[in-house]
Amino acid sequence: MIDYLQNKFIEEAGDLISDLEKCLLELEEQPNSPALIDRIFRALHTLKGSGAMFGYELISDFTHDLETLYDEVRMQKVQLTKDLMDLTLQSVDLIRDILNKPNSDSKIFKERTVAILNTIRKLTGKELIIAKSDVNPKKTIESNIEKAADFRNVYICFKPGKDILKNGNNPLFLIDELYNLGSCKVRCNAAEIPDYELIDVYSCYISWEIELLSNVTFDEIREVFLFVEDLAEILISENPFPSWKLLNESNVSPVTIEKYPLFSDDDKNTTFLIQQNAVNQVNTIRVSSEKLDQLMNLVSELVTMQARLDLLAATSGNSEALILSEGMHKLSSQLRDTTLEICMVPLQGIVTRFQRLVRDLGKELNKEINFVTEGMETELDKNIIENITDPILHLIRNCIDHGIENSEIRKLVGKPHFGTITFKAYHSGPNVILEIQDDGAGINDEMVYQKAVQSGIILSDSILTQNEIRELLFQPGFTTTTEVTAISGRGVGLDVVKQQVNLLRGTIIIKSERGKGTNFIITLPLILSIIDGLLVDISGEHFIIPLELVSKIMIYKQEMLSDAYHNLISFEAKKIPFFNLRKEFNINSSLPEYSEIIIVNYLGQEVGLAVDKVVGQQQAVIKPLGKVFNSVNLFSGATILGNGNVALVIDIHRMIHELSNEKAFIQ
Repeated sequence: MIDYLQNKFIEEAGDLISDLEKCLLELEEQPNSPALIDRIFRALHTLKGSGAMFGYELISDFTHDLETLYDEVRMQKVQLTKDLMDLTLQSVDLIRDILNKPNSDSKIFKERTVAILNTIRKLTGKELIIAKSDVNPKKTIESNIEKAADFRNVYICFKPGKDILKNGNNPLFLIDELYNLGSCKVRCNAAEIPDYELIDVYSCYISWEIELLSNVTFDEIREVFLFVEDLAEILISENPFPSWKLLNESNVSPVTIEKYPLFSDDDKNTTFLIQQNAVNQVNTIRVSSEKLDQLMNLVSELVTMQARLDLLAATSGNSEALILSEGMHKLSSQLRDTTLEICMVPLQGIVTRFQRLVRDLGKELNKEINFVTEGMETELDKNIIENITDPILHLIRNCIDHGIENSEIRKLVGKPHFGTITFKAYHSGPNVILEIQDDGAGINDEMVYQKAVQSGIILSDSILTQNEIRELLFQPGFTTTTEVTAISGRGVGLDVVKQQVNLLRGTIIIKSERGKGTNFIITLPLILSIIDGLLVDISGEHFIIPLELVSKIMIYKQEMLSDAYHNLISFEAKKIPFFNLRKEFNINSSLPEYSEIIIVNYLGQEVGLAVDKVVGQQQAVIKPLGKVFNSVNLFSGATILGNGNVALVIDIHRMIHELSNEKAFIQ
């Protein structure tokens, strides 16, 4: 139970840290935004409270001091400077490391903590590090109360939901935290505790009334309950209430000493009430990725079995079996689509890492860079997002280091002093296109060619097209940098990017214009496991083409294809390129009288694929081909048909990209 709660805390803390980092980066652009400062303060406050609850005392102590600092910032007692922002981001990194590396040397973490807080103390002139053993918070506050003239009584009713303990929360810690805000009188209501044999040890049956004498605001009191506001009924008011049905004089615990009026739910002075029934209105839940993977695997097996059932029903001649098969097909399709939607994750969740890289690396290289994002609501399979994040980081790092010039050079060529990197995402049929574009110097094709010759990658008399020259950038060990630094120069980067993209059944191409910038275009499938496909036949061999890429199917006589000049055919009053898959797959058998050409969309351009015949639509569960076929780049995997035969799934984008490079007629 403890491990489960700690893991849950780490997950939720990870979300808080990501939001905290995002707010800090936004705060640099909007330094006077009270809303952002409040969000940062609340995130730190929640991390402090929940960290202490789960035994992360270093995080609790550290965030307590940071919370104090940002409380000063939001009260405009401390100025928010760039140096202070840098240190706060370092603090975020430290908190993340403490959570992600629990077995690391705690002494190192403590040293980093002290170093950061001491630096913040020097910048702000505020004494942040307090030896807690030498200070009694309650006595300090009580002594301050005697001196204060603007203190007031605040009445609080705190009735936790029965399941609050199951979520890892301890109500006593929250009440104890109220003592840090002022002088408290607490009364306990134990009337709802059931008989001994009916008690559930994981349920909470107790509620509390608190009278708080303090000068804090209602918002500061609410923040104490921020982590449990959806798990409890909370009532806060400046005035006492004559009665309250949840806590009345007849069920007050006999241990109560202090007497004061009880709360009422209908009192007009009530300012803050969270209804317990909101707990039952859950819109989202957390599910482990392992469970989602297991669900996807089961759905994949169901799709395969459905194909066999469809074939069996069609060949049996039994009308009832056919009706049952059609009904099962609809249900399995809906289940498949719902499961796929569950596994889809928006790109917005990984953008903060890219923003942080641009900020930190730009500062290190003394380059001012504007990072622009478009289409971050675009969703991808969670497994694809997990595996594409590092390649994108590589490409952005490449844009900053190699692409964007320094301010002086940019001014000389008439560009703005700051560079711009644009990261955009959009759908293209069953694929998602990611573009990482900079407005830098662009690729010097001649220099790339000469570097490749010097590195022994190509011969000095090699004749290469522009596309082939740019493909050299993806060769292992290739680099255009003459000086090895901590950032680049070792020839590790773009080759790793291409390998990872290939593993995800994607493609990557480079478009660049000298003096204007470079654009890396990555094409990825929406999902990795299941697709709607078009089953085609070539001399008795079956292949699958992703259905969403298909726009039209045309029939041509074989001699028209054989006589086609430069692989171009007439289609709707225009010439489009086509590939004869029988020829490309080296299938040598007697030619049919007619061939069917499937028109597919390739990066906005129509391209034809000639096959012997189209069999029909087919749901395909894509299985990997295995290490033996790693060198086969034209197929993304294989699927099992209803009759038990295997059909290869054609990777349309990769196939057209590679074949067009060979023939050099599609740009």
